Amino acid sequence: MRRRTFLVATGLLGSGLATSSAAATEPDPAALLARHLEPVLLGPATPAVPTTSATLRQALALARAAFDRADYLTLARRLPQLARATEATRAATSAGHDVAAQVYTLITRALIKLPASGLEWISADRASLAAARTSDPLLLAEAERVKASVCRRGGQHERAQDLVLAAVDHLDTGNRPAPQHLALYSALMCTAGYGAARAGNRDLALDLLGDASRTADRLTDHRALHGPLTANITSHQVSALHVLGDPAAALHYARTAGAFTGTNTERQGRYLVDLALVHHALDRPGPAYNALREAELRAPGEVHTRATARKLIRDLRDDRRARLPGIDQLAARAHVA
Repeated sequence: MRRRTFLVATGLLGSGLATSSAAATEPDPAALLARHLEPVLLGPATPAVPTTSATLRQALALARAAFDRADYLTLARRLPQLARATEATRAATSAGHDVAAQVYTLITRALIKLPASGLEWISADRASLAAARTSDPLLLAEAERVKASVCRRGGQHERAQDLVLAAVDHLDTGNRPAPQHLALYSALMCTAGYGAARAGNRDLALDLLGDASRTADRLTDHRALHGPLTANITSHQVSALHVLGDPAAALHYARTAGAFTGTNTERQGRYLVDLALVHHALDRPGPAYNALREAELRAPGEVHTRATARKLIRDLRDDRRARLPGIDQLAARAHVA
């Protein structure tokens, strides 16, 4: 059986039919993610057929692409089959730990979009355990970075920072480091900076984000890495200032940082939702709504799935002081009751 045919038959590739995420009748992506991923993490185990490493990697690339374009309906359908096939392959061949680490890291990143359920703790732990069975420092560091995000979300700020420091230890950031190590170090500093902001430590947060920016400056000759890193830093800086209780500074930074480009659809949508939160904190419902509308144009899946976006939509809809034409329709598209 040819590889593409096998992938379609097993559900790892999908039919290639696009689903319009703007349609009001689409399934709820958040509910679909939770419903499809829960049995993967909690059982009972569903039998799956072992496959080749090349097949798994191709399916993983497709799942990552769905996440990057904020297509969470497709992701909800692909991730469970991919996880089961990966585990079946690991059990049959004692290999594939690297793919497993990346699969569970991706599952965790998807679950973080949803209200906390406990599932994200399970997937983060599985990612770390699988990464520990490889010799890849990047996989180890990325798994720890995502686990730190889960800990921070649960209010365990000190534990989150410890995980980031442990992740840094896996990387080489010396005189002539690999660009990928520098890029991940910058991402780790963004995670740590936002974590410090969540803990209320402004000075540490801004220092860590400054470190992320200085590291990104070392990669100006690597455009494929530098653009996304710069966008990531801008996004985290705005989010950090907002959670520190300084939305005016967050808005000023966003306006002076320039165009938010060079990154994927998911990150664009996340940034615009965060910008909407900043406007809302400044009691600017109109600009907040406009930012949400722009986010939906660029990344409808992010607005229709992310718990923070849906809460903001509810708050704006229920604020009868504001006249926001179309807010009820946006709420319907985002499955906001």
